Amino acid sequence: YDYRDTSGRWMFQKQRFVDAQGKKTFKQRRPDPAGGGKWIYSLDGVDKILYRLPQVSQAKRDGDVIWVVEGEKDADTLVRHGYCATTPPNGAG
Repeated sequence: YDYRDTSGRWMFQKQRFVDAQGKKTFKQRRPDPAGGGKWIYSLDGVDKILYRLPQVSQAKRDGDVIWVVEGEKDADTLVRHGYCATTPPNGAG
């Protein structure tokens, strides 16, 4: 799940994994500013922003309803149904 600032700049990414027993785990990472396609698996020093922030900002300007849900998967489901939805980077945590 990509997290972007209000201008659409990529800030960080949350990865979702499900093991053979169905247990979910998550990792958060950000591009290494040094480049080379490397990742930093830490969000230290990175502003924590809402998922789908550019769309949320536009919905706020338009006076639309914004749904705040438990996780990115739920937000994406509502978006597929035509709603504006978001979640914090750690969901309900």
